[in-house]
Amino acid sequence: MNEIECYILAAGIGTRMNSSLPKVLHKICGTEMVKMVLNATHQTAISNVTVVVPRKSQQYKETIGTSVKYKTQTDRKGTGHALLTAKPDILDSGIVVVLNGDIPLIRKETIDALIDQHKKYQNILTLVTSRLQNPKGYGRIIRNDLGKITGITEQNEIQKKSVESINEINAGIYCFDSPWIWNSLEALTPSPRGEYFLTNIVQLAHIQNKKIGSVTVDSEEIKGVNNRIELSEVEQLMRRRIRNTIMLSGVTLTDPDSTFIDQGVTIGADTTILPNTHITQNSNIGSNCHIGPNAMIRESNIGNNCKIHSAVIEQSTIHDNVSVGPFSHIRPGCLIEKEVHIGNYTEVKNCHIGERTKSGHFCYLGDSEIGSDVNIGAGVVTCNYDGISKHNTKIGSGAFIGSDTMLIAPIEIGKRSATGAGSIITKNVPDDSSAIGAPARVRKKRL
Repeated sequence: MNEIECYILAAGIGTRMNSSLPKVLHKICGTEMVKMVLNATHQTAISNVTVVVPRKSQQYKETIGTSVKYKTQTDRKGTGHALLTAKPDILDSGIVVVLNGDIPLIRKETIDALIDQHKKYQNILTLVTSRLQNPKGYGRIIRNDLGKITGITEQNEIQKKSVESINEINAGIYCFDSPWIWNSLEALTPSPRGEYFLTNIVQLAHIQNKKIGSVTVDSEEIKGVNNRIELSEVEQLMRRRIRNTIMLSGVTLTDPDSTFIDQGVTIGADTTILPNTHITQNSNIGSNCHIGPNAMIRESNIGNNCKIHSAVIEQSTIHDNVSVGPFSHIRPGCLIEKEVHIGNYTEVKNCHIGERTKSGHFCYLGDSEIGSDVNIGAGVVTCNYDGISKHNTKIGSGAFIGSDTMLIAPIEIGKRSATGAGSIITKNVPDDSSAIGAPARVRKKRL
């Protein structure tokens, strides 16, 4: 069939992570490591992806989803055994790509180059290598006098200083011909510990006088993760990659090292991001915005020409020309329309706020539908919780809510109506009316 099948080895426990969470499910810049590998494969010519998982695999399946097939490695007997676990029932001719789930920085360009090299030179096996100044801990690539690969020597098998000094290492990324790989896996012999290593396939191919090729990449791209220190190192590399891409697209980061942006974030041209700003996955920011310093935007959409100063925005949508902060909190479920101003020390939760409405300072607005051109004075509180249930507040367009007004929900304030400073509103206020007092008395004629 000549299809390209991919197998991601992800069954290792990762004991050095000291975590109840499987190693490949730890996140790098907001995305699980194994999903980063998957995302790279989805951008290539690979037809189908199979993930090799351990016996307890529910977390994997919940995270990765149904876009892949799963095979279970019931006994951990090495990488060769893990791949053999995924052996298909029908061995079609084609290409088999093998990746490790803990190499999250792999690029689609590298996978493409690996496949192209494999096809171009009609190799039986092509692998990715890299060169390190300090290769300790990695398998070394062994070449003969002609420069041809003859095998891989793992760190714990090194006995000669000449091998230890080799700085070309195995990245654990392979391309094989099928059905050769599946038949060869059956021929592997176990180590003294009863494990079957995929690296031994290379020597087997050499003994059979098969063509072996390689693609060499930058060492950062194939950096693996085995503990929390390496997790942090890979995260730093990924953050730098994200920041560089964003800056090249026309965004200014005044201090890149103190700016934290997750994968999947989009930012429009001519936006400026100030120091100590955090923008998490699934956030989108428009053009000509001014974000920060000390801002946090989580899973939110921000329009064009917005200013977010020392504020937190969570799971909300903000339209064009809106200003928020400093020191305000937009909690989940908010829709804030054009030209709204949210000043300092204001908390907004599950609200729809209409165009040009202003809330200058020291307010709590919760579970509310607020019209356009509303003025909300300092100290206004929508009292939405009665101790048992949450209730809604509705404020009509053009209303004026005086300072320190308490709106006891459920409540409606009509269009163009006003409340006096310090009033406690317990009853609905009709359009074009005023409500003054504690409790307030409603007058039809607005003051």
